[in-house]
Amino acid sequence: MASQPTIVTGRRRQHELLRSWSGWALTSILIDPAEVAHARESGWPGTNHHDLDTGERIVGTAGGLGFGVDGGWHNPVEVIPWTEVEAIARAVPDEVRQQLVEFRARWRDHQVAYPRFVASADAIGCGAIVPGQPLTPRQEAYVREHEAFEASGVLPAWEQKRAVLDAQRLGLHVRALSVDADSEAGDLLELLDDQQVDGSAERLGTAVAAGPPASTDRPALRPPSPGTTPAALAAGSSSPIAPTRGGVGR
Repeated sequence: MASQPTIVTGRRRQHELLRSWSGWALTSILIDPAEVAHARESGWPGTNHHDLDTGERIVGTAGGLGFGVDGGWHNPVEVIPWTEVEAIARAVPDEVRQQLVEFRARWRDHQVAYPRFVASADAIGCGAIVPGQPLTPRQEAYVREHEAFEASGVLPAWEQKRAVLDAQRLGLHVRALSVDADSEAGDLLELLDDQQVDGSAERLGTAVAAGPPASTDRPALRPPSPGTTPAALAAGSSSPIAPTRGGVGR
């Protein structure tokens, strides 16, 4: 029986997982958060992604976007609820969203300009070329024109530009899904709270084991160091352990 997936609620981990979902479905969602509904309804055809380098499989489920699914595209290890995906998309800075819109226009222009070989009137209707059979004049014209098209290099140049544009698209994904300072502060506060709870429990256990103190002298109380309290961290303290702003995503 498959184990239940982990529902990912931390924003940092959500961003990290979404950056690995490099399909155009995410691009559309980052441009228009309402596209989440379309992705949810499209199921496997509209959401599946398989990273050949890592073997990672991603696919949409009824409850959210599933990560770490098995070879049959089932049993995700982690799931980001669709409501969370939409919330993340709505939080994308307007500047980045506008850059995504402008990129989409450039991409469409590039796709429309796909170089296609078109034979001239002298070569059209040449018929099938049969290996070993002599070529007709029209077939000879077709062969010459097609060889010239391939030698021109227009198709490789188009494919190279396409790769450059796709890299730009993924770069915009990273910008849109970079963890902001508030999220970093929240994650750090949660970590500090956990550490404080663990430390308090450890100190309590040590005190119980040691018994009452030998002296009744009470040590002087000291205020916390500046910038180390949760309130100071949330306010953006300049303490060395405070998070830096504008974290860069992987």
